[in-house]
Amino acid sequence: MKILMIAPEPFFEPRGTPISVYQRIEALSGLGHQVDLLTYHLGKDVFFPNVRILRVRNIGFIKHVRVGPSRAKILLDVLLIFKAFWMLLWNHYDVIHSHEEAAFFCAPLAMIFRKRHVYDMHSVLSRQLGNFNFGNHRVLIKLFALLEKWVLRTCGAVIMVASDLEEYVHQVNPRVRKILIENIALQAFQTPVRKEAIEALKEQVNLDGKVLVVYTGNYERYQGLDMVLKSARLVREQIPSVVFLFVGAKHKQAWFWARKAQEMGVDDCTIFLNAVSPEESMVYLASAEVLISPRISGSTTPLKIYSYLHAGKPIVATKIGAHTQVLNTNTAYLVEPDEEAFAEGITTILRHPEMGEILGSNAHDFARKNFSYESYRAKVDQIYRYLEGYPETETPVNIPEN
Repeated sequence: MKILMIAPEPFFEPRGTPISVYQRIEALSGLGHQVDLLTYHLGKDVFFPNVRILRVRNIGFIKHVRVGPSRAKILLDVLLIFKAFWMLLWNHYDVIHSHEEAAFFCAPLAMIFRKRHVYDMHSVLSRQLGNFNFGNHRVLIKLFALLEKWVLRTCGAVIMVASDLEEYVHQVNPRVRKILIENIALQAFQTPVRKEAIEALKEQVNLDGKVLVVYTGNYERYQGLDMVLKSARLVREQIPSVVFLFVGAKHKQAWFWARKAQEMGVDDCTIFLNAVSPEESMVYLASAEVLISPRISGSTTPLKIYSYLHAGKPIVATKIGAHTQVLNTNTAYLVEPDEEAFAEGITTILRHPEMGEILGSNAHDFARKNFSYESYRAKVDQIYRYLEGYPETETPVNIPEN
């Protein structure tokens, strides 16, 4: 099949949805489909057989698009709309595959050009507006909710990345063909790290003799970094050699958080680094004694969790829905989302390495069993085989799943 996939984000960047998009095109390429990926002008090109990456025109003053809703995304999404329309005019596609808010304009385009539409749902978009403090007006949130429900009632199939989304989709349209395809760690995160690379990292960042607690991911408010800095003081009082290493800063975020750590009196046990490639990130995970995910809100499982699981290190995470959909007490140390509980979780693992070893081993075994690339690709194949059974001039009949 020939697919027009539309991803309204920088691609490729090692973060959230772009990683998910990467995995989709990797699977579709491996299954023999042709994919034209339409995305923003920002990001690094990647190469797969039968895949073309096409970008909107370069907007010089937009050099960065932050995670979540933003004014920059509004402008870039308008450019996506016009380019998508042009591409559909001059190319034959069997399927339009939309990510995130691209579904809002892909749904009418699918109707106009009589194409099948797959909605790749990463979150409930109306809830995202509240999580990112964007659009506090009820009218805007209501509009997003109505648009998303309309998409779910008109698309041919829905891919969901978390079980809470599955429940939401079923409430809106119980007849739509849907499939849960949980994210997996990139192949880079599943490759063993050489000891030499770990030793080189510790020497480079001056970590010899330190007990390393590692966080990877973006620095947005919902990630709970404020809480971690407060807990760092409590952990340091009991384990003076501890160092909290944060990887994933963009632009001036590392400087901002380093200054904040200084104001809080924990600059001697915190290090903030910019985002790195998946391969480099895995070295940081392998160097850690504890991996942390302090997220304080949200319902979709962070992509970092799948990488953490494959790393085979003990995980301390907050006891919220975003984590408990995947993690349990056999694979992670789950705590309430406050600084005292988080500090207690970290110190418990560091003081009882045998407990950490068991959790890390369980996590690794769990990841290998449940989040393999083979099962992931099979699920992508399943939804596209379903769509292949219907002529492009017909809307797929939404049949119940087995």
